[in-house]
Amino acid sequence: AHTKDDGGNSVLSAPEACTLRVGNIGREISSNVLRETFGPYGEVGQIKFVAQSSCAFVTLHSIASARAAMAALDGTCICKSKPIHIQIRFKS
Repeated sequence: AHTKDDGGNSVLSAPEACTLRVGNIGREISSNVLRETFGPYGEVGQIKFVAQSSCAFVTLHSIASARAAMAALDGTCICKSKPIHIQIRFKS
């Protein structure tokens, strides 16, 4: 199911959505980069950055998509100009 956030953007909502915490990301990583990175594993919903923690929360449409993304992307580099290793964990 889709809902709208405060900015009017379409957001995936429970029960099917699953949010991953993506750590060790810098300011040069944009929401577009995260959408391109996670997109092959499933529909990407909301992306929320937490600058003071150098992390972002990425919502995927299903637990299966989130698990596939986590298995494929955990510990990889997603920024070509400066290697950044991402750590992915399920949001607690």
